[in-house]
Amino acid sequence: MSTLYEQTISSTKNLIDLDVFTQVVSSLEKANHIMLFPSAGNINIAKNFQFHMTEIGKHVDVETLPYIQYMSALALKKGDVAIVISYANRATGMVDIIQELKKQGVCIVLISSTLPNDLFSYATYHLFCCPYENRSEKIASFTSMVSLQYLLDTLYACYFNRHYQENIDFKLNHIKVL
Repeated sequence: MSTLYEQTISSTKNLIDLDVFTQVVSSLEKANHIMLFPSAGNINIAKNFQFHMTEIGKHVDVETLPYIQYMSALALKKGDVAIVISYANRATGMVDIIQELKKQGVCIVLISSTLPNDLFSYATYHLFCCPYENRSEKIASFTSMVSLQYLLDTLYACYFNRHYQENIDFKLNHIKVL
């Protein structure tokens, strides 16, 4: 497993276009609203990103139910950022969601594998997950999960670093033990 994790992270790092990544972080920084649209297997990782961003005072929503995802896509506007997470666009309805986001003028960050799919043409920015998984041979989605976790953690870390002291202060001033 450790070898698989190391190879996955290395491959994911090699797929990052630093200019695109920097533009994504800038878009998140300027966003009026950030919403994640994960496919079913990526909900927990998306929620983890939401948790980290909320801890520094940035409101992020994660929509998980297809109907609510679609209706939420209709509610977003220009100035908002949607992060669409779909490894290979096997989730039904994701094309409808991303088409609506595009119509609304929303900045769309697509996180997917490098395998071409119908979502590519709608994305403002595209971040790639490691494409190691073969649906018929895998025992679990280890590589896509590690790759996605790495991408979202790196987005968060870069976002945090843009206003490091302000974010540290926010966390320290608002930490509560519940």
